[in-house]
Parts: sequence; C-alpha cells; structure tokens
Amino acid sequence: MKYRIIGILSAVAVLSACTNELPPTSVDEFVADRVLLDATLARCDLGSSDSFDDRNCVNARRAVERLWREQEKLNVELREKESERKLLLLREQHDREAALEEQRRLAEEQAEKQSLYEGTDFGAVPQVPGQTSETPIEESVEDPEKE
Repeated sequence: MKYRIIGILSAVAVLSACTNELPPTSVDEFVADRVLLDATLARCDLGSSDSFDDRNCVNARRAVERLWREQEKLNVELREKESERKLLLLREQHDREAALEEQRRLAEEQAEKQSLYEGTDFGAVPQVPGQTSETPIEESVEDPEKE
C-alpha cells in the first residue's frame, strides 16, 4: 500500500511537470506591450468559442477597455481646452466688433454735428444781438451837433 501511494504521487508529479502551461498575461502587461495585445486579440478573434473564456483573452479585452478609458480622458481634456480656446477667440472677436461699432457710432455723431452746425466756429466769442463783430462794445459816438 505504501508503494502504491508513492507511485500515484510520483505519477501526479511527473504529469504536472509535463504541462508547460504558462500563467495568463496580466492586464498591465497587455497595456505595456501593444504588440502582444494585438496578437492575443487576433488569436482570440480567430479561435473557437472556448477561447472567449480563455484568461488571456479576458485580460486582453480588459486591457483594451483600460486603454480606451485613458484615451477618452485625454480626448475630454483636449476638447475642453479647445472649447476654452474657441470661447476666448469669440470673446475677443466680440470685443473688437463692439469697439468698431462704438467708433462707427461716434463717427456718425460727429458727422451729424458737423452737418447741423456747418460753418459755425465753436471757438469764437458768441455774438450779442445787435452787435457786429466790427464795432467794439464801448465805442465813443461823436455828437454830430458838436461840429
């Protein structure tokens, strides 16, 4: 009986040593090695339905999901930066247009004033009614009777 147990254990040890099954590749290894990931996915896609349950195929698909999430995060950040840049450009364009509109409005007001008061010298002294610009305000008037 003793030899029989030893024989069975020896047979199990020999059979287990003969299997060269490698441990499954981890998700991190697939993320780090894109060539291995692509090769494993190709093998899984070509294989039979039992390869879908294969541990390497499961890990490869998880690695693809992780890579996709990382890329999506980067894409979201890039879209946000692009959106901020476009908003800034729109604000600058709006400010330029507002400044141009203000300049146009001021020029129209100036042109309107010029057309209303054409020929008027705003820097001159205002005239008093009945006074001409040639006669001073205090002028000695000669009495015609004195002559």
